[in-house]
Amino acid sequence: MKMDKKTNQEKYAHYKKNSRYQFCEIPNDDDGKAFIKLLRKYLNRERYNIRVKGQYLDKKKYPDTYWSHGAPPDACTHLRVYIDEKPDVRHNAWVAQQTYGVASAITILENKLNSLKGMYKDGV
Repeated sequence: MKMDKKTNQEKYAHYKKNSRYQFCEIPNDDDGKAFIKLLRKYLNRERYNIRVKGQYLDKKKYPDTYWSHGAPPDACTHLRVYIDEKPDVRHNAWVAQQTYGVASAITILENKLNSLKGMYKDGV
């Protein structure tokens, strides 16, 4: 029984559906590096961080090499770009969302309380 060897692109196609990276399969050549340089240049650094990692180990240059924490970009044929929102920005957005939700709930409860108070003859 002979098994067909899958290419890296076929092998990891399922990762594309639920990926954490924004750009992938950028050739590790002059054009790809220029693309990443422009991304870094125009990135909103107040809100986002950018990370570049290697993709598809170059088996011609490194036939018997293994990196336990991922290969460096120079050892790969392609690059992958991750754009992450900074943690403090994410936290501030969460706090603002929670504050808005609590303030809305308080307003609704106060309005309900006032309408119930109006039902009493005494105006308790």
